[in-house]
Amino acid sequence: MTPVTPLSHPFLRVETLTNGMRAVFKPSDANDIVSMMCFLPLPAAIEGAAEQGLIQFMAKMLLRGTLTRSNADLAEAIDSLGISISFSAADDYSEGTLVCTSDTFVEGLALLADTFQNPAFEPEEIEKERQNTIAGIRRADDDLLSYAMRHFLKELYGGHPYGFPGSGLVETVSEFTRDQIVSLHQEFVDPGRFLVVCAGNFDPEKARELLTRHFRAKEPPTAVPNVSPPVLVPPTVTKLSRKSEQAFLCAGFHACGFDSPDLAGVRVLNAVLGEGMSSRLFLHLRDEKGLAYATGSQFAPRRLGGHLVGYIGTSPGNLQIAREGMLAEFAGVRNILVPDDELDRARNYVVGKFLIDHQTNQRQAHYLGLFETMGLGMGWDEEFPRRIQEVDARTVREMDNKYLGDPTIVELVPGKA
Repeated sequence: MTPVTPLSHPFLRVETLTNGMRAVFKPSDANDIVSMMCFLPLPAAIEGAAEQGLIQFMAKMLLRGTLTRSNADLAEAIDSLGISISFSAADDYSEGTLVCTSDTFVEGLALLADTFQNPAFEPEEIEKERQNTIAGIRRADDDLLSYAMRHFLKELYGGHPYGFPGSGLVETVSEFTRDQIVSLHQEFVDPGRFLVVCAGNFDPEKARELLTRHFRAKEPPTAVPNVSPPVLVPPTVTKLSRKSEQAFLCAGFHACGFDSPDLAGVRVLNAVLGEGMSSRLFLHLRDEKGLAYATGSQFAPRRLGGHLVGYIGTSPGNLQIAREGMLAEFAGVRNILVPDDELDRARNYVVGKFLIDHQTNQRQAHYLGLFETMGLGMGWDEEFPRRIQEVDARTVREMDNKYLGDPTIVELVPGKA
């Protein structure tokens, strides 16, 4: 997809600082909150099978103490300022976030820089985080839909990292070493490669000075890792069993990525199928037929592809009927044009959800950084609603025909774990 024109926001500034960092400043006095998001070209999709969850684990470790602050000291410093600092990894990038007030911006940014650049990676803290992560993985697997979805992604992507769980597996997390974590940080966490987006009540001149002072680029610059595109594998049908009174079904397909001209069309297609209580899966399978405890669909674009998946939780005796009903809904969009009133609902739902999600400075910064990182350009933040409203019924049908062919299916039924 060709990147759109830059944003027309009158106060937006985009600069390259002397330390190599790209900075986007969007000042506003609408409230007293400042949000800063740092996007790193460190995608979780570079992980090998034995490293699943390593980048997310390293990101979590950044908040467990620095070379000058213990875990407890760092937590106290953050709490005393009343700020929030967090780190996470996604398939196509990693990010660090600071949310503070204008009064705590100077101290908060200094803490963010310290945690990014000077983590201690103390062995004792690594073990604590390891146990926390493993407990979280087991909790996620106790949720039957989450468990079924994890196996669906594994089958759909056939071993590509886009199908790995972000937090990893118990088996991989149990084997992480300090040397692995330190090496990962040293090789890829380079402020000179950051895209920093700052939105809220701050002075851009002060922000530039602080970013230049506190963040140091590495010499020579670190490498930017490449992610191989997923190789499409034939659809599969997988049956799982867990101790449960419910059955769950996930059925989905490879779909377009952020770089595709089909992005808006598939987004509207997903809204027609399974977003909100007026979507087809909800109305037809849950309300009319009484088949579903929960049902819907998700569209998850990535930089190099993506997927659209429908899901349903139902009684074991209704599983076959639910599967046939879901596949019929996928085919229904393909065979008959979506009526105008239904299409209007879907488009308005997508645009409204997008605009409502811009109410906080943090989400405004997130979208600017996300669209720039994904190669669309920050102008997509303004372009997105218009592109969605331009999607017509024929485009929705075309997207269904193009992407919703033979599904990959995972069925989870009651039985032995």
